[in-house]
Amino acid sequence: MRFELTDNHEAKVNCLIHQHALNFLALAEPNAQIAVYGHYNKRHQFIVNKFMIQAKGVNQFMSHSA
Repeated sequence: MRFELTDNHEAKVNCLIHQHALNFLALAEPNAQIAVYGHYNKRHQFIVNKFMIQAKGVNQFMSHSA
């Protein structure tokens, strides 16, 4: 699955996630605060290995790792 992130400096990053993509779709909402861990591939796409999504209205994060 491909998605786009915008960082704190308004830079856009193309991201790819394979494992737990359905969980990501179920948990993530537009403008949600998320944290991702991964690496860039040769095409300068960010490959997500782990992600955390802040629960709406709560200061807790739900996390998943590849």
